[in-house]
Amino acid sequence: MSNSESLPGFCAKDNIEADMDKGCKHPTDFCQHRTSCMIHFIEKERGRDKNRKNGDNLTENKD
Repeated sequence: MSNSESLPGFCAKDNIEADMDKGCKHPTDFCQHRTSCMIHFIEKERGRDKNRKNGDNLTENKD
């Protein structure tokens, strides 16, 4: 998949198709579907990956 293609998703809160690459439109609002939301899951995984990379950079820069 190229960078110009986006991952299709579905927002159960709004009952519409949503772009997973753009993330959740309502990240701070209550959502009864959040525990089963693929968009939310992908965002959490990206955050974990980012934190791992930042952690690796911090340990590599210590002398």
